[in-house]
Amino acid sequence: MSPRLGSVGDSSGSSRAADDATERAWVVAVRTGDAGAFEEMFTAYAARLAGFVWTYLSSEDECEEIVQDLFLWIWEHRFEWEVPGSLRTYLFRSAANRALSRLRHRRVERRFLERSPPEQPLIGSASSSRADHETAERELSSAIDETVAKLPERCRTVFILNRQQHLSYAEIAELLGISPRTVEVHMGRALAELRKQLTDWTSG
Repeated sequence: MSPRLGSVGDSSGSSRAADDATERAWVVAVRTGDAGAFEEMFTAYAARLAGFVWTYLSSEDECEEIVQDLFLWIWEHRFEWEVPGSLRTYLFRSAANRALSRLRHRRVERRFLERSPPEQPLIGSASSSRADHETAERELSSAIDETVAKLPERCRTVFILNRQQHLSYAEIAELLGISPRTVEVHMGRALAELRKQLTDWTSG
């Protein structure tokens, strides 16, 4: 189930320009050790970044941990902190890198466990507990969470960045290292797949 998230700002016109100016001011202030500016930046972006990281990890606790670690790192390195380009893109790219690192760590742990000899099961099997947990998660998940989760990874990321995090195609392209046209293609595929999956779900 996705985290309970809010969003800030508006992605159009003069409001976006004002947001960009505010973000540049935050960077300058944080680099001087301004705790108030740091808190404003955290408040503006923490929930949005957690929502983005959830598309990789699907774990609310891990999302919050990664975002908190990112901002802690920024504060600890504030005097030499560099932000090439926009703050928005920097934060999302940094969060994505940390999420991917966590996924790699998960894979290493899974391979290790698969190679380890199985332990003697206790009363009440682990598989039963896992099934109960998964059933509870399914019951808590909303229809939109289930539908978005079925999307291919890149389509899902593009869709959430655009529709939920309100990044423009150009910003998504810069973040993911692809062209705006490729972003448009992924968005089209995501919408088509969403329509198909929602139709299947409602008819079932």
